[in-house]
Amino acid sequence: MHAAQVQRQDKEGLFMFKDCGAPIECTFPVDDWHILAGYWYPIAFSIEVKSDPVRVRLLDVDLVLWRTSEKVSVAADYCPHRGTRMSLGQVSGDSFVCKYHGLQFNAQGRCTKIPGAPDAKIPRSLALAVFPVVERYGLIWCCLKGEAAAPIPEWPELEDPALQRCKLSTVWNAAAGRHTENFLDTAHFSFAHLGTFGCAEQPQVDPYDVEETEYTLSYSVAAPQQNGSLFLEDREFTKVPSDYSVHLPFSSRLALHFQRGDEFIFDVVSPISSKRSRIFMLKTRDHDFDHFTDEWPEFQEAVNEEDREMVESQIPHALPVDLAEEFHVQSDKISVAFRRKWRDLGITGDIV
Repeated sequence: MHAAQVQRQDKEGLFMFKDCGAPIECTFPVDDWHILAGYWYPIAFSIEVKSDPVRVRLLDVDLVLWRTSEKVSVAADYCPHRGTRMSLGQVSGDSFVCKYHGLQFNAQGRCTKIPGAPDAKIPRSLALAVFPVVERYGLIWCCLKGEAAAPIPEWPELEDPALQRCKLSTVWNAAAGRHTENFLDTAHFSFAHLGTFGCAEQPQVDPYDVEETEYTLSYSVAAPQQNGSLFLEDREFTKVPSDYSVHLPFSSRLALHFQRGDEFIFDVVSPISSKRSRIFMLKTRDHDFDHFTDEWPEFQEAVNEEDREMVESQIPHALPVDLAEEFHVQSDKISVAFRRKWRDLGITGDIV
């Protein structure tokens, strides 16, 4: 094969995106997809990306992750030569090798070797469609746009080696916005979470105010729930001071101030599509160091299952931006603010 026989691609990602720039299998309104694509999302735990490529989907875009000695890279999951999925390939040294014809790509996505035409000049356009990537908090974050509309949240508790920690993830057949709103809501504790931490005798939510910045919404409330530890033989309840915040797009932080110490829960949603989401959950605490951490995520998984049943059943499936579509009461102030935030950012349809 001569250099002239290497076909040039005029647009990276040509075969995975429409002329409008949205993915071919896009399940969102096109304008809304472009807004959502401008944020950072976690797409894998760092520990999941080792020697083999990993395939994921974000906002209807199939991606492949691979790790070299230089860094973790993220690209559209196709080879620009003949369209084969790069996730079928392998990492050899610092090269990502396509399984079909053996083309090799570096960490920046540039083709560095064509085994079938070793003397051919390799054009710069023969490259994988790569995306910005950051590795932080044990997560790999990706943005589908060249410049993100908001930074990755600052969570110092996840970088404190003195705190005990655990992690878990799950996939829900639910919209990311619906899940995030559920995480921020306390009014359901006394009903949906009776099997874990909810207190049936105290369903009322105290009045609270929502504080807003360019990227965040936050509020504080004392929420009645199981007190202090997962390991008490006799359950006891108290009002636990709780600080909630959400950082756009769907990254939430909860600080629980128990009598025995503080616990932090970080809930980050990665929309696979408009109706399917992967939830990454990171937890830290400064107490109960004498207990095994495997019991901690087991309890959280039970809590998550109580939520999942509710959220996956919601109609409409997506979170309505139009406030007139659902009724709102005093305890819904945070969800109303969350919906208004997306409306003000230009979302026109129901968000994921």
